[in-house]
Amino acid sequence: MPQLSTSPWMPIFCLTWLIFLTQIPPKVMSHRHLTKPSPVLATKATKTPWNWPWY
Repeated sequence: MPQLSTSPWMPIFCLTWLIFLTQIPPKVMSHRHLTKPSPVLATKATKTPWNWPWY
């Protein structure tokens, strides 16, 4: 079966992943956020009991 022969596809696969692993991560990591994230306030939410009208 010719589709199971790895001779033409394995080097292409390895070269593609080599390019992905060396070129793309620096480009993705170079992006910066336009706004700085603000810290979330540490206030605890008050829970009110739920009044079940049929219970």
